[in-house]
Amino acid sequence: MAQWYGVNATYPENTTPAAFVPPGDGGGTLRTWFDSWTLPSPAASGGDVINLFPVLPPQNRIIDFWMGFVAWANSATLSVGWLANETDAANSVGLASAVSVTSAGQYRTSTTLTAWAPKKFNVGAVLPLKTTQIQALIGTAPTNTSGINTFVLTTCVN
Repeated sequence: MAQWYGVNATYPENTTPAAFVPPGDGGGTLRTWFDSWTLPSPAASGGDVINLFPVLPPQNRIIDFWMGFVAWANSATLSVGWLANETDAANSVGLASAVSVTSAGQYRTSTTLTAWAPKKFNVGAVLPLKTTQIQALIGTAPTNTSGINTFVLTTCVN
């Protein structure tokens, strides 16, 4: 019978000399960021950008993202991602890709994206480290012009 190792279990067991798990892979300070956005009147347009959360400090690792939304109507969609910084390319759909917000509902990255792994920013960066801005991009414009949408981001700082 074969014996397999997880990535972090491999460090002390299978390297010579024994190596330790990289700092932060086994802990850190969890932070939960909350934000909300109210549908404007007149209605938002397709291609409009919503800046979410305070700008994330360097070395953040996104653990999970959740959003709850009112019915936007009109086959509206919303994508959520991040802007580029010194070491990370922009990814406009890194947390949510064209989620249908036509009717009221919720979306959670860790349970929806099958290939989701926590995203760590500024890996291998040269000091000073850059901050990261999370943004939502409206795809199809909503026709609804009222209601509060809630966004929750859980990060870990090592």
